[in-house]
Amino acid sequence: MFMLKIKKLLFYIFIGYPIYIISFLIKRDHDLWLIGSKDGFRCNSKYYFISHINSSLNSKIKLYWIAKDKNTFNKLTALSLPCVYKYSIKGFIFLLKAKVYITSYGTQFDLSFWTSGNVFKCYLWHGVGIKNIGYLSKKENIRRMYHSKNIFNIVKYYPYREKPNLFLSTSPLMNKHFSEAFNIDKKNIFEGLYPRCEFLLSSKDDVASFINKYEDNEIKGIINQLKCYDKIYFYMPTWRSNKKNIFKFLNWNIEQLNDILIKNNAFLILKLHPMSEYEKSIIEYSNIMILNNNIDPYPILYYTDTLITDYSSVYFDYILLKNKELVLYPFDLEEYTNEEDDLAFDYKEYTPGIYIYTFHDLLEFIDGIYSNNEDSSRKINEIRNIFWGNYESKKSIQLKEKIEKSL
Repeated sequence: MFMLKIKKLLFYIFIGYPIYIISFLIKRDHDLWLIGSKDGFRCNSKYYFISHINSSLNSKIKLYWIAKDKNTFNKLTALSLPCVYKYSIKGFIFLLKAKVYITSYGTQFDLSFWTSGNVFKCYLWHGVGIKNIGYLSKKENIRRMYHSKNIFNIVKYYPYREKPNLFLSTSPLMNKHFSEAFNIDKKNIFEGLYPRCEFLLSSKDDVASFINKYEDNEIKGIINQLKCYDKIYFYMPTWRSNKKNIFKFLNWNIEQLNDILIKNNAFLILKLHPMSEYEKSIIEYSNIMILNNNIDPYPILYYTDTLITDYSSVYFDYILLKNKELVLYPFDLEEYTNEEDDLAFDYKEYTPGIYIYTFHDLLEFIDGIYSNNEDSSRKINEIRNIFWGNYESKKSIQLKEKIEKSL
């Protein structure tokens, strides 16, 4: 581990930073834009990219996806989408020539910080929510990344402290939150709608057309399989660094859960964090599926009836969908809020829905006998307005126009 840190530091000093300095001397092509995501072809970058391609057929702007792996490159090439492999001569040249970088997580994660001199950087980001992030975080390792004045840490974390020229936010509350979290002026905040949420709000025919054109057979097969059931549950828990195998802490009886699902002709999809572990025997049950980490969950999320989550930002995306159920399953609420993460907003106040704390109550909920007399619909409408504002009038094309005007 120590040697890896030394090698990384040597790369920064002798290769990374020299390229970064040189990149400021390169003449940039204002019509060449690049976009990417650290997790392959997914997140807001994916949906902005496709939206841009479909709405800019006669535009002089050339937007290319920068693929960090060959599988993504081959997939997009097969779809005839403009794509360049990052670790190629062409990829390096494109990174040096492009004027605009568009990312979901940040230049250092999705594209390349070292080639970003004089680049216009637009962060689409990857989730609104109630967690402290960036400069606001109270976690020791995160504070060291953003606040340390130690010369070693400055060299090490400087790429992570970059300030985007434009940051996509969603409401006045989030504008303030992101401005403070990334230490950027509010004039650099653009209030809009996440591209992936624009997809979720599309008509049934448009979603079906999107999936047919851009998704692979695995996703199409899953969606087709879901048509056999009366109700689809989607469980997406937050990553917990001290609970890599979350099922050891959930205390679920998987066989009993599967029996209840069968009884109600229901199906449960589990979407775990890529670093999570799980008992492989779970995949043997007929009405339970663990979604592969390489699958984008959003096309599938559209066809679900109930989201079960805890502290994840997917909650706030899902409240945009009308006539859906929201179940909060914070089985470790006190421990999580005290030890695992620091929250920017009060959890229960800002995440209304059906609260379930035990496996027994979860079974009763699926079986339709769980006693929950509280109507949270009004509160959910309020939270929707607080986090998304006038979302129905916001489109990805507006962000494109803002970038063009800013160059």
